[in-house]
Amino acid sequence: MNLSLFKSCYKNYLNIDLEAIHFELNSYSEYHSINGSKLEIEHLNLINNPIKFTDESKEVFKLTNFEGKNFLISASRCYPCSRVYENIEGHRWVEILIVPDGKKIDLLKQNNSVNYSFYTLKLFDYLESFDDLITFDKLYVDTFSDNNWFSILERIQFLTRSKAKPKEILNAFIVLKLLNPFQISVLSIILNLEIKNSDIQNYLFNGNAIPLSIPYISNPTFKFKISDSTSKLIETTEFSDFVNSLSNEEINDFFELSYLEISLYKENIYPDLILDLLGIKILQRWRDAGSKDNVSENIKSRLISVNISKGLIDTYYKKLKNNLRSIENIIRSKKGFNVVGSLFNESLLYKQIKNIFPDYKVISQYSSDWLGRQRIDIFITELNIGIEYNGRQHYEPISFFGGEEGYLKTVARDEQKRLKCKEAGCELIEVKYDEDLQLFLETIKIKYKKAKSP
Repeated sequence: MNLSLFKSCYKNYLNIDLEAIHFELNSYSEYHSINGSKLEIEHLNLINNPIKFTDESKEVFKLTNFEGKNFLISASRCYPCSRVYENIEGHRWVEILIVPDGKKIDLLKQNNSVNYSFYTLKLFDYLESFDDLITFDKLYVDTFSDNNWFSILERIQFLTRSKAKPKEILNAFIVLKLLNPFQISVLSIILNLEIKNSDIQNYLFNGNAIPLSIPYISNPTFKFKISDSTSKLIETTEFSDFVNSLSNEEINDFFELSYLEISLYKENIYPDLILDLLGIKILQRWRDAGSKDNVSENIKSRLISVNISKGLIDTYYKKLKNNLRSIENIIRSKKGFNVVGSLFNESLLYKQIKNIFPDYKVISQYSSDWLGRQRIDIFITELNIGIEYNGRQHYEPISFFGGEEGYLKTVARDEQKRLKCKEAGCELIEVKYDEDLQLFLETIKIKYKKAKSP
C-alpha cells in the first residue's frame, strides 16, 4: 500500500488542515451506526449504488479504509472521505472531501455511494479577500462545471458566506457577472454602476443560470428565452452583434432604469441595502446586531421600505421580457421575418388559406431572387398572390429600441416590398393586425375562387 499516496491527499492550496477534518468526520456517530457499531465501507450497497467518480486521470477508483479512515483511491490518486452516512430511507454513502484545484472531476449524484457537497468543508470560511474569491471561483468552475448538478447558486453562496469584506464581495459579484438583472439595475441607480453591452449578453445567453430571486422577497419564474422560431432562424452571433451596437441610453432602456428610478423610495435607502439585496452575510449581520426579530421578516421589511417588493420585481421582469422580445423583433425584421407575437395569427391565416385553396401550392415565408433578403408571409403560386400579416409595429412605433426611427424603417421596408411585388407582377394583399380574419378569408375565398378557378 502506497503510504505517500494517503499523505499527499491532504495537500491543498488553501492550507486547510484536511487531515484533522478527515479524522473528525470518520469518528463514530450513533446516528450512522448499525447494532451500536460504526457503519463501514462493507455496509455500502455498491451493487445498486456503484462508485460513479472519475478525475482527469480517468483511472478506476475504489473505496478503502486505512487507519480507521475512509479513502477513495486509484492507482495514482487519493481523496479523503467521511464516515459512512445513512439517511432515513436507508441509503448509505460517503462524502468526498475536495478542495477544488481546477482539475476536472466528474461525479454523478444519483445512485452513487460517493457524494460531494460544497457545504461539507465550509470552504467559504477560508475565503478572506477579493483575490481569494476570484481565484477560488475559477478553480471551482474549472473543477466541477461539467457536472449536471453544478450550479451558479453555489458560486453565489461561496461569495455571500465568505469571510471577505462586503465591498470585496460586491466587487466579486460584479467582476464574475453573478448579479441578476434587477440587482445590477438597482446598483446602477444607487452606485452609478455602469451597465455594459456584455451584461445583456450575459443574461441572454447564460442559459438562465443566474438566479433571479431576491432574499425573502421574490423568486421570479421568468426565464430569459429567445423564442423557438427565432432560434431556428437567427444565429446567436447576430444577437451578439446587435447587442454590441446598442448605445448606453439603449442599454439603460433595456434594463428599465427609468422605471426603477421613479419606483424606488430613494429617500429610504439605508446603509445595508446592497448587502440585503445580494444576500451578503445575512445571518451573520442578523446575529451580530442581536436582533430578536425573525430574520426573514427583518430583511423583508427593510427592502419593502425602499419599495423593493414582489410586485415591483414581477413588473420589472415583465418589462424586461418585453424588451427582450423587442430585440428579437428588430433582428427578425432585418432578416425579413415577421415579428414574434404575430406568428399565431400568421400561422392560423396560412392554414386557412391552404384549406381554401387545396389545389394550389401555398408557401409560408416565400422567398425569391426578386425579393432579395425580404420574404412574403404567404404566397399562392398559381395565383401569383402574396399575403402579408402586418402587426402593430407596421402602423405605429412600439419598440423602445427603434422608436420613431425604427417605425420609419419598417414603413420603408414595407414600401420596398410593395414595389418589388408590383415589378414582379405579384399582387400583394396586406392584412392589418386588428382586421377580422374570418371576414378577410370569406372575401378572398369569394373573389379568387370564382375569378381564377383552376
